[in-house]
Amino acid sequence: MPECQGLGGKLEIDPDLLIADPDLSLNEGAIAISEWSGPREEGGYYWQTLEAAAHEYHIDLNAPVRTLSKEKLDIVLYGTHGKSITVHYHNRDGRRATFDTPFEGVITNLQRRYNETNSEYARYKIGEFMSERVCPVWQRSAPA
Repeated sequence: MPECQGLGGKLEIDPDLLIADPDLSLNEGAIAISEWSGPREEGGYYWQTLEAAAHEYHIDLNAPVRTLSKEKLDIVLYGTHGKSITVHYHNRDGRRATFDTPFEGVITNLQRRYNETNSEYARYKIGEFMSERVCPVWQRSAPA
C-alpha cells in the first residue's frame, strides 16, 4: 500500500501527545511544541496564523482546550481546508504585513513539515509528538 509504504502502520501526529494537558488554554501553552505553544514574546508566524484563525472562527484562546467544541478544535488541529483567513503579521523587526491565506492547522503543518524536511533534528523534534497508527488502507483491506 503506497500510503503506508507497504507497512501495516504509519507514523502520525498524535493529538494526545500534542495537547498533553487539555485543562490548559491555547494561550497558556496547551500545544506542547514550541512554535505553536502560545504567545510567548510577540508570538511567531505560526502562532499569529493560529490567532487569526481563532479570530475568524470565534475560538476562545483563553478557554481550556477540553471546553472547545470538536468543530473548533478541528480547525485548530486540521485547519480551514482551503478557506482563507486574514492574517495581520508582525515580525520582531517591527515590519507588518496583512495577507489572506488558508490556515493549515497544527497537525497538518507538523505532519507536512515532518514529511518534507531533510533535517534530522526537525524530524526528531516533531517525531516526539507522533505515534504509530494502523494504516487506514491496510485496516480496510485486512480480513475481519
